[in-house]
Amino acid sequence: MDSNEMQHHMKDAGSMFKEYVLLGGKSTFDEYKRKLQLFFFHTLNSHVFGVSSEDYDGNSKDELGYALHKNREEAEDALMRAAGIDHAEVGFIFYSVDSVHPYT
Repeated sequence: MDSNEMQHHMKDAGSMFKEYVLLGGKSTFDEYKRKLQLFFFHTLNSHVFGVSSEDYDGNSKDELGYALHKNREEAEDALMRAAGIDHAEVGFIFYSVDSVHPYT
């Protein structure tokens, strides 16, 4: 994955973490950042760009190394498995990001 691209998405992690805590998230800042990187890795294409693995001839990653999934639900399922979190935690992370920068 392109580290400069990820740094761009992570630049407002502090503000996003404040929103996460307000929403009821319980992770530490370091744990939140780990989950946030996985969130961007798995959901950026499906949630922001509307791109799926089918748009890339079934490939599992795009040219920058971000994951491609068939749809949003599969992206969130992959995130939950990779981060070891439940659907409620996905919601906390999603809305913490969306509160700082609209994500969809």
